[in-house]
Amino acid sequence: PPLETTTEAWTYSLPIPPRRTLWWVALQQLRERPLLGIGLDNFRLTYGAVLNATRWNETIHTNNWVLEFLVGGGVLGGTLFFVWLLHLGLDGLSRLRSLSTTADDLWQMAILAALLAYAVHGLLDFFLLFNATGLLFWLLVGLYWHSQKERHAYRN
Repeated sequence: PPLETTTEAWTYSLPIPPRRTLWWVALQQLRERPLLGIGLDNFRLTYGAVLNATRWNETIHTNNWVLEFLVGGGVLGGTLFFVWLLHLGLDGLSRLRSLSTTADDLWQMAILAALLAYAVHGLLDFFLLFNATGLLFWLLVGLYWHSQKERHAYRN
């Protein structure tokens, strides 16, 4: 169709607060509900009230996955997730020490590199609740653990 007949699906007319503001709000909400948090994915629905806004952009997360998990799941949920993530990272480091240049090991390195990219990027963004990026993260985790299982089965 001609350009004149097309319209935007939506516009972001509401402001997007800077990261520092979002992080401050997340810490305020974590102080209010430290043990169990406010519930996963609720930050985007509640941060505006902390800022005394009447309307806010409800598509915005904390822009930090540490804060998002802590404010959403509290210290309990956040700790459980990050202990698991630490276990995954330590397992990956020990795996890297024994890698060779076989096709399976190169595949394993690629998976670990992708997971590391997620971890680093997560310090300035939160994207695990978006279908495409969240699904890719969990597929990478599944591929990693499956390859570990296969490796251990092959050894025995």
